[in-house]
Amino acid sequence: MAYLEVVSKTINDTIWHDIQDGKFKFSETATEEEIKLMRHFEYPNMKKTLGEFALQVEGGEFTDAEIIVLLGENGTGKTTLIQLLAGNLRPDKGRAEVPLGK
Repeated sequence: MAYLEVVSKTINDTIWHDIQDGKFKFSETATEEEIKLMRHFEYPNMKKTLGEFALQVEGGEFTDAEIIVLLGENGTGKTTLIQLLAGNLRPDKGRAEVPLGK
């Protein structure tokens, strides 16, 4: 068996056992108590122009308990969005850095 196959099987087995043992909990929505413990982050509307490319971002929010996936073709602005949120790029107007969660 190849190394990656062994590692993958080991990880999958470990996760499966942890799920069976109740170490992971899946739910559609968080309880009120869980929501209070989450840190909330907000970001503003932003626009960034790089040459002929322009990224328009609608403001939004997320929590530290969410897993967010960015999908899109090459050149659609995924990396630019992350750089704006991290403060590595400045939007055309205003500030984009995500403040520490509340």
